[in-house]
Amino acid sequence: MKIKIITLGCKVNQYESEKIKENLIKNNFEITNDTSAADAVLINSCAVTNMAIKKVRYDISLSRRKNAGAKIFVLGCGADEISKNSSLGQVVVLNKENADKLLNLLTEMRLNAQNRAVATPQGKFEQNHTRNRYFIKVQDGCNNFCSYCIVPFARGREKSVPIADVLTEISALPETIKEVVLTGINLSNYGLDIGSSLAELCAEVDKLGRKFRLSSLEQHIITPKFLSELTRLKNFQPSFHLCLQSGSDKTLREMNRHYTAAEFIAKTKLIREAFKNATISTDIIVGFPTETDADFRETLAVAEKVKFAHIHIFPYSVRSGTVAEKFKQLTPSVITARVRELTEIANKIETEILSAHVGKTLTCLIENKNQSGYIGTSAENFDVIIKSETPLELDFYAAKIIGVSWKKLIGEVKNA
Repeated sequence: MKIKIITLGCKVNQYESEKIKENLIKNNFEITNDTSAADAVLINSCAVTNMAIKKVRYDISLSRRKNAGAKIFVLGCGADEISKNSSLGQVVVLNKENADKLLNLLTEMRLNAQNRAVATPQGKFEQNHTRNRYFIKVQDGCNNFCSYCIVPFARGREKSVPIADVLTEISALPETIKEVVLTGINLSNYGLDIGSSLAELCAEVDKLGRKFRLSSLEQHIITPKFLSELTRLKNFQPSFHLCLQSGSDKTLREMNRHYTAAEFIAKTKLIREAFKNATISTDIIVGFPTETDADFRETLAVAEKVKFAHIHIFPYSVRSGTVAEKFKQLTPSVITARVRELTEIANKIETEILSAHVGKTLTCLIENKNQSGYIGTSAENFDVIIKSETPLELDFYAAKIIGVSWKKLIGEVKNA
């Protein structure tokens, strides 16, 4: 029985899809990328924005057009929202209360199928988004209740994976996995529910000898003590994704974000004092309902001041069931214009940061290859296209940076 998996949204969803995939392979299901050949299509959904829900609906419709006979399952944060939409037709929705029923449902489908061969998968399990980097979910849920976000309702309260379980999963990975990424819905609050902390987890992961990095963090975890503990770790990769969302104190209050722009900027300074080569990226929501032109200008000023290596720009879209749904919404034209302006500034800053690395030698993890060369990621989380006269393995190499090409560094490896 063939299963197609579609993953939308964050790295936590990527991780969860890969665990579903691994479990299905162990139970003799075959994973396929061909929707037309699939007996079932699993859509691991995102609900962060209204556009994310539209994407789920689109993938449901597209899957049905490509294969009318396939059973469609929707999991993840958008499941509850999809369950309210009767116009989508016959879709099996598995929310957080019944997501564990998926394997039983698929097994029942297989038992009931007439004259259908059960395919035996070949080869070993690999994460499909990269062959030598592994995302591991160490935390789920969120207690923050930002006024624009549905995730606490979709994911539930915060829950951490015990350190011992995390270490067991990492230790079981094949040697071909060169780097792990610790992910969570609210990673900064890891351990609060089990009497531990993210710093303690990092210290234990470091002992395993694999390079590792952290996914999105909230500003409150950035303290001199936390950073000092990270500086002592041999395998920590110094890239920080710190969620800003807005540079306006007024907008931050209305978002129910508990910090000021000045406090956020101070945290970025602490990072750069602790790690001279650290990069900082961020998320910014543009067009929050109460955001005035003056508020938006304050956000632009913070972006210019901090000089983020990359900005993930999210045009605000109203989410049903959130506090911000009740606010008077901005017009799409205003939001679009602001997104365009912030994008221009973000691209300019990113290009300046990348250009400053020309002539430097960076340690890069080779992850793929295409017609441009080897594709890698530096310790600072830059995308690097690497040229080499000799074949390279999927491993770490020291690459001299010789140029920049549209948000990517160009590097070369000699005498590999």
